[in-house]
Amino acid sequence: MTAIGGKISTVKRPGELGVHSMDTFKMFVPDWREAEGFYKTFGLDVREEGNSPGIYTFGSSQRWASLAEGQRKKLNLLSSGVFEEDFEPMRKRIEAQGLRLPDRSGDGICFKLGIHGSDHHMIAFAKSSAPGLHHRSWDAGSINETGRGAMQMPDNGSTKGRGVGRHVLGSNYFHYVHDPWGSYSEYSADIDYIPSTCDWDAGDYPPEDSIYLWGPEIPKDFIVNHEAQG
Repeated sequence: MTAIGGKISTVKRPGELGVHSMDTFKMFVPDWREAEGFYKTFGLDVREEGNSPGIYTFGSSQRWASLAEGQRKKLNLLSSGVFEEDFEPMRKRIEAQGLRLPDRSGDGICFKLGIHGSDHHMIAFAKSSAPGLHHRSWDAGSINETGRGAMQMPDNGSTKGRGVGRHVLGSNYFHYVHDPWGSYSEYSADIDYIPSTCDWDAGDYPPEDSIYLWGPEIPKDFIVNHEAQG
């Protein structure tokens, strides 16, 4: 279940500050025509919008991503949604105190949720020597749709990926598809939802729990930040 997908409405938690959803991201890619083909095959609605194609899910007016051409793949912008009256108080709080995190695994990876009700995490931060985008996660309706996505990509030439499996932190089923620029797009289903009425008991988990409960072994280059190598 996810508020982002429209299945659960966002209800403000009284007296608390926090983002309520992910809004959009912008990314440079070497060839946006190649990117357009990849994301269409993945199952997304790619719309030509001048020199910056937009990525949508079918049946939604929300533009989740914009693409622009650059020498190499690079995350350019990531934005979150907040209630208008919370914007300025949030800015001051973040500058003073940092972020509220649900779970982490040492200094290797940590997760950020939305306090007004959200999936277990809306974004994850992994330790690296430089900024980079590892993957984008897209909600599938079920584990069957995740499996069907895993099958359709090799049929269309995208043979490299990881899955199907299930995560420990978030509990979601996953399949990662390797894109042409060294990052991944993830089919994700049935992630834990944390309502605004719940005080999540954050934990620090061993490294093996940050990977998966079951599934295939991790490819050697799965955790490589290719943007740090450019």
